Amino acid sequence: MRTVGGLSCGEVLERLSDYLDGELGPDERAKVDAHLAECDVCERFGGRFAKVVSGLKGAVGSDP
Repeated sequence: MRTVGGLSCGEVLERLSDYLDGELGPDERAKVDAHLAECDVCERFGGRFAKVVSGLKGAVGSDP
């Protein structure tokens, strides 16, 4: 695990859901942004996680 932008990969993963939901404050969001910009592993995982979350939100919001 790397530390980039003041956060380790584990810390970014802990904040990823809140990051995607827009629930982080400006300072925390900036730290996650900085980490994702420099860490290919977290950037790829974050992109995949965002797609899953988006798909689930779409499924929950649709009529059966």
